[in-house]
Amino acid sequence: MVHDLQKLNKVMIKDSGLPPHIEEFVDAFAGRAFYGIGDIMGGYDERELDVTTRPLTAFETPLGRMKLTRLPQGATNSVAL
Repeated sequence: MVHDLQKLNKVMIKDSGLPPHIEEFVDAFAGRAFYGIGDIMGGYDERELDVTTRPLTAFETPLGRMKLTRLPQGATNSVAL
């Protein structure tokens, strides 16, 4: 399924938040062992849509009208993976 978000992206307010710079927190890890696991699949469904904005993502199917509950990949403020 492909969900065309071009019209929605044109009017969406862009999130101006920036990821932290590594220099801001690297000193806290100095001299310590660090192990981690990354789950990039979980990143796709990271941001929940507010109930009031879900109708903006509505689409018709043979089962009726569906609305997304999570910010889809390709939306202006979705995670770039």
